[in-house]
Amino acid sequence: RIRRLDLRVTKQVRLTPRLRMQGNLDVYNVFNGGSAVQINNAYGPQWRQPTEVQDPRILQFSAQLNF
Repeated sequence: RIRRLDLRVTKQVRLTPRLRMQGNLDVYNVFNGGSAVQINNAYGPQWRQPTEVQDPRILQFSAQLNF
């Protein structure tokens, strides 16, 4: 089970009566959890070693212009 929190903050601004702009801030993996997603279960020197972990914390800025 993967527990991860993603957030989005949005702000809309009216520039003219027909022109609007929407700005977004996305934050993925807010708490920066590093849980193992997959573990090697084959017996040997790499037994019980994680082979895949969660993605790191990522910030993304974006904007949309509507006219």
